[in-house]
Amino acid sequence: MFGSWLSKVLFPITICTLIGVLSLQDAFARSLQIDDLTREREQSSILRSLQLDAFKDPELLQLFKDASSALREERYEDAEAAALSLTEKAPDAPQGWHMLGMARVKNGSTSGALHALDAAAARYKNNSDPLVIKGDVLRGLGRFDDAEAAYRRAVEINPDDLRGVEGLGAMLEAGGKADEAITVYQSALATNPSDITFALNTARLQVALDDLSAARETLKRFEASNPENPQVKIALGRVEFLSGNNEAATAYFDQAIRIAPENATQYLLKARAQLNATEFAAAEETLRGAREIFPDDPQVPFELASLYGVTRDYARAAEVFAAGAKRWPDIMGFHSGLLRASYRLNDFEAALSAARVLSSQPGASAVDHIWHALVLERLERVDSAITSYDTALELDPANWLAANNLANLLFDRAPDRALELARLAHRTASENIAVNRTLAWAEFSAGNTEAALALYDSLAPEASDDPIQLFRHGQVLIEAEEAEAGRILIEKALALDAEFRGAEDARKLLAE
Repeated sequence: MFGSWLSKVLFPITICTLIGVLSLQDAFARSLQIDDLTREREQSSILRSLQLDAFKDPELLQLFKDASSALREERYEDAEAAALSLTEKAPDAPQGWHMLGMARVKNGSTSGALHALDAAAARYKNNSDPLVIKGDVLRGLGRFDDAEAAYRRAVEINPDDLRGVEGLGAMLEAGGKADEAITVYQSALATNPSDITFALNTARLQVALDDLSAARETLKRFEASNPENPQVKIALGRVEFLSGNNEAATAYFDQAIRIAPENATQYLLKARAQLNATEFAAAEETLRGAREIFPDDPQVPFELASLYGVTRDYARAAEVFAAGAKRWPDIMGFHSGLLRASYRLNDFEAALSAARVLSSQPGASAVDHIWHALVLERLERVDSAITSYDTALELDPANWLAANNLANLLFDRAPDRALELARLAHRTASENIAVNRTLAWAEFSAGNTEAALALYDSLAPEASDDPIQLFRHGQVLIEAEEAEAGRILIEKALALDAEFRGAEDARKLLAE
C-alpha cells in the first residue's frame, strides 16, 4: 500500500494496534539501500571483452560472429545454437562457453547455463564475467552460499570488477555477515572513491548496526571529494535525522534541493525532519511548495494530508486525501487516509465510501474489513457490520479486535458464540481493559455470573467513567445478590450520562 512513515502515526486509534510498524531507524536504514538484485548485464561491454582475433579459422570466426550478433540483437535461441556449435568445434575456447552460458540464462535453461559458465571460467585466465553471471543466476535461485562463492572467486580473479564486489557484499549481507560486507564495500570505496553505491551500502549497514557515527564518517568522507552529489546529502540528512539532529538534517536536505531541485524526495525528507522537530508550520510550507512543483507526484499530497492528520487538522486531511483518491483511485493509501480522517470527523458516510473501496479491493486485509465494520457500527448497520467482522476473522482467525467487537454485537443474538469470541480475544489481548470487559459481559450473558463478577471486580470499577460498563457491572452485582453495590454503580452510570444507551433500562432496574 502506498504510504509513508507519517501514516504509521496518523490517527492513533484502536485499530492501529493491529498494524506492525517498522521503527524509524529500520525504515531509514532500508531507504539507504540500493536495490541491486535486478541488475542487468551490459551485453555490449561483455562481448567487447571477448577476443575476436582468437579465431583464425573462418568457420569458427563466423560462428563467433553469429553468436555475438544474436546476443546483441536479443535472438537468444539463435545465439545458443551458434555458441553450442562453437563449443563443439572449439571446446577449449572459453568464448563459446561464455556466450552459451549467457544465451542459456536468457532462454531459461538454468542448469545448462551454470555448466557453460563453469566451463568458460575454467578456461579463462583473468576474465571474471562468467563467475559474476553465475553468481547472479544462483542468487536468483536463492542459493546464496553458492552465489557468495561465485562472487568471491570473481573478485579474486579481478578485484576491479565492481559487479562482483557488489554481488559479494549483497550475499554477505544476506548471510548476516554485515561486518564482512562493510569491509568489502570499504575496500571497493577505497579504490573507487567516487562510487556512491559503495558509500551508501557501507553507511546503510553501519546504520543497521546502530553505528551512526561510523555512517556519518563514511558519508562525510565521500562528501569531501564529491561535494555536489545530492545522494550523499540525502544520506547524511537521514543519518542526522536518526541521530535526532533535525536542524542539521534539514540543512542537508536543503543542500540536496539546491543541487537537484527536480527531485521530490528531498522536499519530503525535509518536511519529515521539520515535523520531527515539531515545526509543523514549516513542514506544511515545505509540502505545499512541493505540491506546486510536483503536481503529478502522489507522494507529496499524501504526505501533506498525513501532516494534517498528525496535527489533528482532520478537515484539511480529509480534503487532501479525497482529492488524492479522486486523482489516483488505485492508490489505496489515499482511501485509507480519507477513511480515518472522515471517521475522526464523524462523517461516517464519507468514511463508509472509503471503507467500501478498501474492503472490496483484491487482497483486502482483515484490517480493511474491520474498518468497514467499525463504520457500519457507527451507522447502526449491525447486520452488515457482523458480516464484515466475520470476513475479517476468516482472513485472520486470531484477530483479537475483530473477535472482541463481534462478540459485543452478539451478546443478545448468540451468547454462546459471543463467549467463544470473547475468550479468543482474551487469549491474545488479556491486558486490554476493553477485552476484559467484553469477556465479563459475555460470561454473564452466557449465565456465568461468578466468572463475570470476578472479571469486573478485577477492573477497578470505581475508576470507570463509562456508563455502559458501570451499568453492566451493576447488573452483575445485583444478580450475584450484592444489590446495594450494584445500585451504586448504576446510579453513577446515570449521573455520568442520563441518556446513555441502556439508560432507560437502568432507571427501570433502580425502580424495582
